[in-house]
Amino acid sequence: MCAPTKSLFCLSVFICFVPFVLPLNGQQLPEMPERNTEELTESLAGESDETAVSSLLLEDLTESANHPININRISETELQRLNLLNYAQIKKLLDYRRMYGPILTMQELVANEIINPQLAEKLKLYLRTGSQTDSVAIRRENKFHSILMVRAKRNFPLASGFRPSMGKPSAFAGDPYGTYVRFRTTSRRVEAGVTGEKDAGESFFRASNPMGFDFYSGFLAIKEVGWLQKAVVGDYHLRFGQGVNLWSGGGVSYGSDLTSLLKTGEGIRPYSSTHENLFFRGAAIQVGNDKRRLSLFYSGRTKDATLDSDISGNPVISSFRTDGLHRTTSELASEKDVSERMAGAYLDIRLKQARFGFSYVTNWFSLPVSRGTSFYKSLSFEGKHNENAGLDYQWVTGPFLFYGEAARSMNGHCSWLQGCIWCGDPRLSISTLYRHYDPSFVTFYSGSFAEGSSSRNEEGLYLAFEYLMAPGLRISMQSDLYQFPFATYGSMTPSIGKMVTFQADYTPHASYTLYVKVRLHLLPDKQSGTTGIPLQPDQITDKYRIHCEWKIAEGIGFRTRLEMVRFRQDEKEEWGWMAYQDLILSPVSQVRTWIRMAGFHTDGYNSRVFAYENDLLWYYAIPEFHGVGLRSYLNLKWQPSDLVSAYVKAGYTWRKGAEALGSGLDATPGPSRFDVRMELCFRF
Repeated sequence: MCAPTKSLFCLSVFICFVPFVLPLNGQQLPEMPERNTEELTESLAGESDETAVSSLLLEDLTESANHPININRISETELQRLNLLNYAQIKKLLDYRRMYGPILTMQELVANEIINPQLAEKLKLYLRTGSQTDSVAIRRENKFHSILMVRAKRNFPLASGFRPSMGKPSAFAGDPYGTYVRFRTTSRRVEAGVTGEKDAGESFFRASNPMGFDFYSGFLAIKEVGWLQKAVVGDYHLRFGQGVNLWSGGGVSYGSDLTSLLKTGEGIRPYSSTHENLFFRGAAIQVGNDKRRLSLFYSGRTKDATLDSDISGNPVISSFRTDGLHRTTSELASEKDVSERMAGAYLDIRLKQARFGFSYVTNWFSLPVSRGTSFYKSLSFEGKHNENAGLDYQWVTGPFLFYGEAARSMNGHCSWLQGCIWCGDPRLSISTLYRHYDPSFVTFYSGSFAEGSSSRNEEGLYLAFEYLMAPGLRISMQSDLYQFPFATYGSMTPSIGKMVTFQADYTPHASYTLYVKVRLHLLPDKQSGTTGIPLQPDQITDKYRIHCEWKIAEGIGFRTRLEMVRFRQDEKEEWGWMAYQDLILSPVSQVRTWIRMAGFHTDGYNSRVFAYENDLLWYYAIPEFHGVGLRSYLNLKWQPSDLVSAYVKAGYTWRKGAEALGSGLDATPGPSRFDVRMELCFRF
């Protein structure tokens, strides 16, 4: 290392370990909803720029914190959306409420071993206790709550796509601002919303978008009206079973707690995000009672796709585009090139100790899908039509919770998973999950547990445990041994991978928490050797993290992290690290500020480091950093009243010796970049 790099490293290590050696005499402060929300979001998102699944969680937890629901009136679906309770815990809670009446305190649930003390503290952030017949609470929950959000963002300097080059006009059709508007109104029975969004570089009220935004989404929903459980017209999600057969909105892989493994399958829910692909557009309805529920749905919408021609010259779909960008001539050429129709049904049967689900879905495309000529795609879907049928279940017996799902596609190939969670001791949970996803299985919307991106071409055994060793001290460990039975984009032949994660959390009191996390990951990687023969050496990535949060006084908190990465492949080895110090200030109740200073140093891209960043309401970012540089940001929330709140985030990134940041048309010249986001939120 050069002298400046050594100094930067020493400074980062110093700021990381100062909080650990100072006396822990901070005030006993209550846990903040933001902290729990951030932990769950970062856990589920992992190290991916796919925001679909975590954005849903972020929205649900934020709204529950702003408008806590009485635990004696909350529905099963609303409990599922918190992502804090598994099916067995939800069932025990609802059964207890039905047998013994209103729940007066969270401690009541702890004493009856329905939840543990740590979970009770988290639930207090999102649920209220008290009488179910409280007339004030009933009026509050039955009236409409509306929110209007306006958001804008921009990077400086301008990316190359906005700059004329060699006498040619700029590649991007629109201005450098990204804008977003959302309105949503909600009551106990009715919900409606509309969203408009354009990315930076997309035209606005001109050219390809004469009606304004590049993307519009909207819905109207009714729920819990007699036998009508849910009904949605417009855009919606479908989330059934364990995600093998039908699950929109993305899936998860390795979370930090066992609740992220088991899916509760909330079924139909309205869609109001900005991802332009992972949703359905049409109508969906769920009817029934507490024991039998039937969901019916239909969707018809256009999708972005890249087209090619078959040997007869007829157009075929070579790939679907999922980035949602429509800025350049080539991106606009593939906009809404094909249409997709989807229809299906789901039957949910609930017994005293179990639930069973039966799903059926059929898909049609306006043009045939071509698998192409690449060897790893030779078992992929080809054609215009597919059908799927599936069966899923959850069964509680004593301390065991068994769950699973099996699905079969029209070509006769099947994928399935089977899991079990043991919670025989309030301090200990053990989980295991086995999955077998056939390489030729076909589904277009899946979100099941997987190392890859879908429920196909994967087999593996996952084991995990979580143990509360003492009050405030929790340890957890996860291991996953998996294989890809057929070639993938990243491997020439069938291959195996391994993942092991260990985490220890220490929370001696409400003002201080510390955790240490180690993750070892082996993944096969395809490369070309110097002789021209493809090689397939293992790619091993080790990650080590120490993270601390502490509050020294009301309105003053610190968050500190040191993370190191070691990458190995054959004789190649790379190291990387990142250290950051956050200062969280809330001098008055109307203002909250997050300030970060971070330094990073990696030997290359393979040893890059990811870091979760606080952002605007219902928005988060987990950027990656490589090379040598600095990252800082200021995130400000100002809420002068319950009706209005304003958010501003300004960030700065500098990478030593870089000629540009980013790649392609998104690259900005020079070693530094500013990013600015602003948002206004009105509640009424």
